[in-house]
Amino acid sequence: MREDKLAKRNFTDRLLWTGFAAAIVAAVAIAWTADKDANEANAWSKWITHAQNVLEVLDDTRGNTLSALAAIQNYYQSSDLRNLDRVINIVSKLNRQSVVLRSLTLDNASQQNRLDQFDRNARRMTAIAENIIRSAPAFSQQQSIKTPQAAELSAAVDQLLEQLHQMNAAEGRLLTERTARARARSRQSMTVLGIGGGIVIGWLLIVGGYALLTTRRLIDTAKALAVSHEKLARVTDRKRVEDDLRALNESERRHAAQLEVVNKELEAFSYSVSHDLRAPLRSIDGFSSALMEDYADKLDEQANTHLRRIRAATGHMAQLIDDLLKLALVTRSEMHTEAVDLSALANDILAECRQSEPLREVECVVQEHVVGHGDPHLLRSVLENLLGNAWKFTSKKQQAKIEFAMADQDGQPVYFVRDNGAGFDITYAEKLFGAFQRLHAAADFPGTGVGLATVQRIIRRHGGRVSAQGAEGRGATFSFTLEVNHGGQQ
Repeated sequence: MREDKLAKRNFTDRLLWTGFAAAIVAAVAIAWTADKDANEANAWSKWITHAQNVLEVLDDTRGNTLSALAAIQNYYQSSDLRNLDRVINIVSKLNRQSVVLRSLTLDNASQQNRLDQFDRNARRMTAIAENIIRSAPAFSQQQSIKTPQAAELSAAVDQLLEQLHQMNAAEGRLLTERTARARARSRQSMTVLGIGGGIVIGWLLIVGGYALLTTRRLIDTAKALAVSHEKLARVTDRKRVEDDLRALNESERRHAAQLEVVNKELEAFSYSVSHDLRAPLRSIDGFSSALMEDYADKLDEQANTHLRRIRAATGHMAQLIDDLLKLALVTRSEMHTEAVDLSALANDILAECRQSEPLREVECVVQEHVVGHGDPHLLRSVLENLLGNAWKFTSKKQQAKIEFAMADQDGQPVYFVRDNGAGFDITYAEKLFGAFQRLHAAADFPGTGVGLATVQRIIRRHGGRVSAQGAEGRGATFSFTLEVNHGGQQ
């Protein structure tokens, strides 16, 4: 009877672990398939962005063409030849935009052909306008307006608008097709990940139940040992208990490893979902832009205002997604530690800030030869966020000052960024490092509130800490440390 139970239990163990191994193989295969689908969806997203870029340039080109048409109409009404000079200048802009469109649509022969026709009509417009200007002194102003060439000029503009309409329609069809394919790939990837996660969780529940059964077996064994009087039986039972304990420990180690795999897969899944949210946002923005372009004259002012708010909201959401992805990458990326010249990084970042706003007068003080030990890319992200915030929050100061330096505190180097900008209420200092936490109105200082959360995660990965001091209207100081063994030196 005992042997029958033992054989049955061994068979159950083998069956369970065989199924568990099969589940792992299936999960790996599903993860691979989901990753492939995600990569394809990402590729389609890039094509969607490409189509939207083309549509944006087409929109600007159409606006310039309409400006040329308005100048021609003004010429008809006023006989002022300066309107024709304006037409020639606008055609120069159209030629430059045609070059941009040509580079963006190199993969589309149909669009290239339409651009050839567009360029010919643009050159024709320039020639007609110049010819009218040259011949104007030979006629009266009214005769000049009624020349066949003036009518040809208006017809050329109509042809340009028709060609732009055809290109816009073609890119719109491409955008719709690419958006549909990207969504299909995204849905397929999410379905595969859902199935894989269900399989892994299901088998974890089964294994957990098996661990409970094993615990019950150990309890039963302990009771049997208590009532056993034969020495050989006690030794045998003790050996079996030890074997069961080793098996239980091994099972628990495997469970821990499996949970780690599941956590990594869930993190990758959340990253993929956040990444794929960009595609529908671009679609919303693209179709809103199309409505504003094609139906602006058919919608009332309130409807146009709603469309502008939709586009602004999608832009803000896109920025939030970008910041979320950056925040996820901070925890996912592999660290490569080395000595990093933090002074050089600070100077580079401040130089980039000056290039972005060359008219601002900001006193930047960077202590020389400040060195830290850590991942150079992550530490650059720390300084970009801290110095970028200092640059932003001193924008309303007449005599702005930003400082980066290192100080010694209890034998440990402390790095800090100090500014004399808007500052903050020290009561809410702890909220600064939470994701999406802001202490200033977005209208005063733009941003999503993710930068300092990113800084805190990076510093924690380096074994350090970050803190903030400041007062409203009197600037702020952000300090951080690195792990003691990875500290810097001056």
